[in-house]
Amino acid sequence: MRQLSATDALFLQLEKPHVPFHIGILEIYQPLEGRASPSLEEVLSELQSRLHLSDSFRQKLVTARFGLDFPYWIEDPEFDLEYHVRHVALPSPGNLSQLSALAARLHARMLDRARPLWEITVIEGLDGIDDIPAGSFAVYFKIHHAAIDGVAGAELLSAIHTTRPQAPEAAAALAWAPMDPPSGRGLLLRAVGNNVRRPVKAIRSAVPALPSARSIARFVIGIPGWSSGEKQDWSSIASTRFNGLVSPHRTFDARACALEDLKQIKNSIPGATVNDVALAVVGGALRSYLEAKGELPDTELVALIPVSTRLPTDAEGGNRISVMRAPLGTHIADPRERVVRIAEATRAKKEQGNAVRARALAEAAEVVPGAVVGVAMRRLGPMLATRRPISNVMVTNVPGPPEPLYAFGARMLRLYGLGPIADGFGIAHLVGSYAGIFSFSVTGCREILPDARSYGDQIERALDALREATGVIASPIPDVAGAELTTGDTSVAELSGKTPATKRSTRSR
Repeated sequence: MRQLSATDALFLQLEKPHVPFHIGILEIYQPLEGRASPSLEEVLSELQSRLHLSDSFRQKLVTARFGLDFPYWIEDPEFDLEYHVRHVALPSPGNLSQLSALAARLHARMLDRARPLWEITVIEGLDGIDDIPAGSFAVYFKIHHAAIDGVAGAELLSAIHTTRPQAPEAAAALAWAPMDPPSGRGLLLRAVGNNVRRPVKAIRSAVPALPSARSIARFVIGIPGWSSGEKQDWSSIASTRFNGLVSPHRTFDARACALEDLKQIKNSIPGATVNDVALAVVGGALRSYLEAKGELPDTELVALIPVSTRLPTDAEGGNRISVMRAPLGTHIADPRERVVRIAEATRAKKEQGNAVRARALAEAAEVVPGAVVGVAMRRLGPMLATRRPISNVMVTNVPGPPEPLYAFGARMLRLYGLGPIADGFGIAHLVGSYAGIFSFSVTGCREILPDARSYGDQIERALDALREATGVIASPIPDVAGAELTTGDTSVAELSGKTPATKRSTRSR
């Protein structure tokens, strides 16, 4: 039994019927030679043999009465694998627009909190997608943000996938017997004890790492790019169509390019990184999209960027994140100068000390009782949509494994992400790489971003403009289907550079 952190619990409290707070992963696969798309029975069988590799598969939430404490993850005594796996097919022609629309609809549905918070949908009939062989299939996997952050998600990818075409021979099925769930009285007693001990523990761990009050304020509200001597005017962040109330409906689009192109662009601009280039592409897309609608503000738009504060000693899942803000250069027409602007502004925010301090602040949040956090967060959401925004859009960068992955008798060709959106944040960008391919994935509210495909076109144009401005010739997207096979069965976590520490048992109370 493992208790959620304050950050994990926050993602539960932020959730509403029109704002589900899960993460989605859309994967496109090509069956290996001589294989067809897997049947539901084959998917269930393969998953069954790998459930023991991640505790998250069989864990559900349990909460103390009256919300007096943060919830716990416990083993579900009635775990039913078939409930979590679905199988559908796209109608002909099975193109990317159909797949994107289906993924958006699946992403809009809340997960059932009475069960483990994840689902998998196998999607057949992908016969009309450019650069994707006919007969391919997709898998949409969603899991609640309270269970994982982007780094912890590598464990689940590792649990489902291998780096060889053939999965290792499955060992005999491990007998699994769930622990007895805690009683309501037991949870209540734990809550009382935790509310007594938590402030002492949190303050003891957080205070040594805390900076001065002035530094905390600068860290929390300071936007990179403004010098320390320049006062930040909150009203300078313009409100756009992306900063209103969101509906329960979602849109989605994704574009891919060669990772090598972003590397060549950043190499041509001293001090820039691939992340800076990706932000510049997003800034260019926002600029042209809003300009075409006559809605481009004169002031620069700002992105909210989750930052991992996970340490090598963090063995458990859950969230170890803070956030930073970065300018997007939307007021700059020249695409190269936009990268320069972003690179200069974000450089100061990349110090490890900031991550340590952010972690300390997060640990200090453990002082606040769960019920108080819930009330505060339920009131905070509408405020973000009715007042001056603290940022305009969300951009998350999660680097994926550099080598091809395999599952269900197939090779993964593409890896896209769908993020949660909320009141005040009606669009989310998930960017990242996989096997030499860099992807820009966009999740939006249907009323705010009804034309997600048009926005995707702007992403491609912004990238083309950057190539032209830096003299980079577009590289072909790597052929994952023809990639050389790896030797051994390296874990996905190791490949992505996010090797987790040895996993702790969750069976201790």
